[in-house]
Amino acid sequence: MKRTALFVCLASMVMACQELSQDNGKITIEEAALTQQFVTEGGVAEVKFNATSDWNVQQYNTNHYSWASITPTSGGPGENTVYVTVLKNETNDHRDFSFLIKTGADSKEVKVFQKQKDALTVTDNKFEFDAFGGQFEIEVIANIDYEYEISENATEWITPVATKGLESTKVIFNVAMNKNITDDRQATVKIKSGNFEEVITVDQTKFVPEWSYSATEAWISKDGGNCEFTFEANQEFEVIAPAVDWVTMTESNGTYHFEMKASTEYDTRVAYVNLIGDVPGADSYVVIYQTGHAELLWEKSILNTPAAHTNNMVNLSILNDEYLVLGNSSVITLMSPEDGSIITTIDGVSYHSLCTDDAGHVILGTFGDYGASEIYYATINGTDVQVNHLASYDGGIWSRLSNYRAAGDVTKNGIVTALASVSQYWAAWEITDGVVAPYKCGQIAPNAGIGTIWYPGYGVVIPMGPKLSDGLAYCAYDGVYALQVCTDPASNTWKQVYKTFSTWAEGGSGVDVAEFNGRKYAAIQSTTFTEGADVGCYLVDITDLDNAKLVHQLNIWEISAIEAYTAYDGGGDCRLLVKDDAMYLYAVDGNYNIVTCVKFPKL
Repeated sequence: MKRTALFVCLASMVMACQELSQDNGKITIEEAALTQQFVTEGGVAEVKFNATSDWNVQQYNTNHYSWASITPTSGGPGENTVYVTVLKNETNDHRDFSFLIKTGADSKEVKVFQKQKDALTVTDNKFEFDAFGGQFEIEVIANIDYEYEISENATEWITPVATKGLESTKVIFNVAMNKNITDDRQATVKIKSGNFEEVITVDQTKFVPEWSYSATEAWISKDGGNCEFTFEANQEFEVIAPAVDWVTMTESNGTYHFEMKASTEYDTRVAYVNLIGDVPGADSYVVIYQTGHAELLWEKSILNTPAAHTNNMVNLSILNDEYLVLGNSSVITLMSPEDGSIITTIDGVSYHSLCTDDAGHVILGTFGDYGASEIYYATINGTDVQVNHLASYDGGIWSRLSNYRAAGDVTKNGIVTALASVSQYWAAWEITDGVVAPYKCGQIAPNAGIGTIWYPGYGVVIPMGPKLSDGLAYCAYDGVYALQVCTDPASNTWKQVYKTFSTWAEGGSGVDVAEFNGRKYAAIQSTTFTEGADVGCYLVDITDLDNAKLVHQLNIWEISAIEAYTAYDGGGDCRLLVKDDAMYLYAVDGNYNIVTCVKFPKL
């Protein structure tokens, strides 16, 4: 039993010795204690630390022996204090040294700095703020009087709060909010005394607006309705009600309520709720949309119809209010105005451009060499087509003619017009009592700044009535992209009525006019010869030619039946039909292979 007890005791002693030998030592000291700053007058500083085993002081150099000392230089484990004593600095240079407090494998370096005679110091030389600003304080350690200086670019956004005494003092400054959304800013504060100064840098970031909404938009029925929004932001802001008479705004407990009246317009109308922030340029908004009374009735792809892809002229017309006539080169396609279904196709008719008059005749125009165009009219009975010659073009204008249009009855009293491209001329044939008069012509919109129309399919001239004196309307890919009207073709005086949203690679290839509900309307088809252009059809109220107003825009590229862009190099048309207390807009686009119908009820 004694031998066993002795063995256990010896084992315990061995283990204790092993644990002691495995203790490599550790020094724990606060970060602030590792740097000791002394003014010129010197003094005594306490460096407190904890050691897990015996420790000692190791010094890097000896040049401090005459002006500084460290006591004690060794000790045992536990809480300890080393006293650093620094004598007055009588020199003009600052001085410093470092020493290690070491135990086992661990050590901590303590750095000692002393300012030169008649000097000052600060504890921090750089401050950084976000856009909202704040407050910073500079601790100044000095044995002389000092002053501060704020850089000129910052006197309005850095302002002093308080200063206290000398020696160890604090100078406090406010940093204002940075209301610049594009640039950060920087300034300096100098602590000065004679030839001595400390430079403090202050950086502040630009303001980045942050908005949060319950929704960014709302859609309201044409019959009216209501919606509500809530808003949050990282700035003060004001909510501004839409500047329209059909929206009323109220607010309750931070929720903004909007009530919309029933719409009286064909197109979708838009109201903006503006959020005006306290920071200039950091505003925002939400949008309220209200659908109009225009109704997209149907949309059909023409990709697989005989009318597709034969040349860049795709014409659309209306025959006896009963058929849509889709024309292209050698095929005539009759479609139902009710749903766009194909009723029949007629082959073997050679033409370049197609239209109809008001008496049920289909006008067919050729596109020969310069001076070799012919105009025919056809009567269609089922699939039977009877073609008759109407007029010839003798080449008096240096251009080819195409995109023919007609009004009235070409067999009795009516008119046929055409566009002469390159030369930018219109040509017109008047028919009186069945007799076709020699064509008349004139330069389109002279001196109006239009450019060259390189192909007739890129523009159109239409008669405003069955006689030339009723006037002409025109739109084209000509650099102006506007509906222009000539009320007096005899004097060839043109007036720009409405500028479309078309730009490069877009232009008017179809125009039609109609009277409905006591108003006069013009439809303008914009076509393109490059992918990605925002083509569409514009319905414009031209009752007052001096104050034309867009009432509806049909965006072709947004229609779901679109197959794909086919690089068709232009081609499109439009027609207006007034029937059964409504007006119908039919539009075709050969690039996107779509024909569609929009209904406009009587308002």
